[in-house]
Amino acid sequence: MKITTGKIIVFIVVLLLAIILGAGYGIAHDQLTYTISPEFYTKYMFYQFGLWDEAQFNADNHRGLVSMVGVMSTWWVGLIIGVVLGAIGMRQTTWQRMLGRTVLAMLLAIFIAALVGLGGLLYGFLTFPNLSPETIIATVPEDVIGASNFYIVSRMHNFSYAGGAIGLLVAGVWGWRQRA
Repeated sequence: MKITTGKIIVFIVVLLLAIILGAGYGIAHDQLTYTISPEFYTKYMFYQFGLWDEAQFNADNHRGLVSMVGVMSTWWVGLIIGVVLGAIGMRQTTWQRMLGRTVLAMLLAIFIAALVGLGGLLYGFLTFPNLSPETIIATVPEDVIGASNFYIVSRMHNFSYAGGAIGLLVAGVWGWRQRA
């Protein structure tokens, strides 16, 4: 494996692109989940990210705050994916192949994360009706009016992080096998 100036530049570009893609994924994901359960944000996520005061002050701009949550919760996942896939991409013979294969690997990782996240949405939808009252109390704050939607969205969030890890693993293996 020969590391060239071109590959180093591509690695930096990959890192920046991965952060942007990760943040974009977070924005899209959180806009979808906010649509399903605004309470997940107003009663949990805005507190978790220190945005509750701003959420109260800007009640008309919750969508903007949801986008901020999306960026804050996923940019770093994109960075990790970029570092790993960029390092694997260094095995390519040219910087052009490195760029092409690494971008494809990142898109594969995002696709898998989204697919697993949607699986979490389906899982939450299918399992909520069978939850015991004790489980609901343990997983949903008591002042939540839309408990089922809150639970469903929380499952999607958890599954999406798992999907990011699975996507990274699959994309990493794919990228490793693409050496030419």
